[in-house]
Amino acid sequence: NFFRLDDRFETVNGERRDRFVTGEFVVDVPYGCQVVVTNPTSTPRTAEVLLQIPAGAVPLQSGFWTKGKSVQLGPYATATLEYAFYFPGAGSFAHYPAHAAEKGKLAAAAEARTLTVVDKPTKVDTTSWEHVSQQGTAAEVLAFLDGHNVHGLDLARIAWRMKDREFFAQCLQKLRARHAFDATLWSYGLLHRDPAATREFVQHRADFVAQCGMSLESTLLTIEPKERRQYQHLELDPLVHPRAHRFGGRRVLTNQDLAQQYARVLQLVGYHTPPTADDWLVVAYYLFLQDRIEDGLAAFAKVDRGRVQAQLQYDYLQAWSAFFTGELQKARTVAESHKDHPVLHWQERFRAVLAQLDEAAGTAKPATGGEPTADPAATAPALELAIEGRTLVVQHKNLKDCEVRYYELDVEFAFSAQPFANESGTAAAFVMPNLTEQKQLGTGASTSLPLPERFAQKNVLVEVRAGGLVRSKQYFANALAVRFLESFGQVAVTAADTQAPLAKAYVKVFARLPNGQVRFHKDGYTDLRGRFDYASLSDDPNASATRYSVLVLDEQRGAVIREVAPPAK
Repeated sequence: NFFRLDDRFETVNGERRDRFVTGEFVVDVPYGCQVVVTNPTSTPRTAEVLLQIPAGAVPLQSGFWTKGKSVQLGPYATATLEYAFYFPGAGSFAHYPAHAAEKGKLAAAAEARTLTVVDKPTKVDTTSWEHVSQQGTAAEVLAFLDGHNVHGLDLARIAWRMKDREFFAQCLQKLRARHAFDATLWSYGLLHRDPAATREFVQHRADFVAQCGMSLESTLLTIEPKERRQYQHLELDPLVHPRAHRFGGRRVLTNQDLAQQYARVLQLVGYHTPPTADDWLVVAYYLFLQDRIEDGLAAFAKVDRGRVQAQLQYDYLQAWSAFFTGELQKARTVAESHKDHPVLHWQERFRAVLAQLDEAAGTAKPATGGEPTADPAATAPALELAIEGRTLVVQHKNLKDCEVRYYELDVEFAFSAQPFANESGTAAAFVMPNLTEQKQLGTGASTSLPLPERFAQKNVLVEVRAGGLVRSKQYFANALAVRFLESFGQVAVTAADTQAPLAKAYVKVFARLPNGQVRFHKDGYTDLRGRFDYASLSDDPNASATRYSVLVLDEQRGAVIREVAPPAK
């Protein structure tokens, strides 16, 4: 089969078909020849195919005059071979047909043909795009576009006609209606100073748009980074930071995903002057992810809900941020309006807001878990120390007197220096005590000693020495009720007198690894419910921890230190 390289296909009833040349050939027109070799048997075969261009023709596309090619054919398989040529002059030329040999013997051959080549075609296919685009009138071209699949046409063939402004306008109108685009045709919008066509042309020039930045709004070009996939908003969940405060002189985001995404956000916002309401909403979200609550609230305050597209996301952040501003009724009102949202993801989030509000208000039953075990029992005879309220209870045997030493504590510093320090050890023996007292012990097994009034409102390490034995206890001037929910890896902090949840209580956690090494694990503040997750951590380097030491510190109500086991996995 022969075909024109510049007009190979035609569309018939919506299907693309080969347009084969069956008549005369034209001088200086590129042609192709298609040779099909078929194995009609169930046995694999190998054919040596001899190909040759017609006499009087010149090869094209790095072609050949004569060439043999080996073809491997599986059972009932077909192979297609093609080559290209053109005729530089008119005349009648023989075409040696394709021959296929197998094992040195001729197996099959096509029929020989004589090809007629003319300078100008005597028969013109007036229905072909090649003819209509080059020889037809403007009306014929437009009619052809109406009656054919424009997506299968080489539209650039009519580019020379686009200098005519009227034809240009009518042609683009028809192509727009068929959702077809050709950069060459649309580029004439610049010649005719047509804003709409120029805008469409520029929007489709990815190479040009790439030089114009990440975001742009102008008369002829609008760059929307989400549409062009240059930026994608990401939710990072779950995300737990190891530190609540800046570590060192610079703010460093230890989570690489958040760091990279925040950098992209800042780059995007930098293209907007001033930032849009949606920009501030996104910035507030990523600031909240970094636990930069004050900065996040300031950014969120700049968001005009009436001007943002993501109003559902705005409502969720509004309810969430209300936990930090104390506007609990606002949070409840917003969450109530979305608690039955049809999208399960958002329904769960707003219901979680309501659940936390109910728990903080005491109207929901909180989750419960096992309490940590008591301190190991004392051996006898021995010296043991306990602190009950503001009273030192000394358990003793065969001892008449003791020395009591008091060391004022910087709780966080002491805890950070020795998070797993034994409460009854001698960690402070080398430090000068703030006060030393000699006390007589009673004849019984227990003696109660009052805590000196000067230490009643301070955090103190109390040390009792007698008979070569040393026992110490930490006294924290606290009014905290601390409950560890070990099954969930959470601590719940409430006021000891009112049982009200304490928000913003500082919690610091260290982990002990199986090899005995002690590492900082995380810190942060209790939420509106007085809760803090002391175990969870993204990319947890301490996943194998055997114990956690937890400090709970409230500026007004004192401190508590506990050792707890990690949650069961």
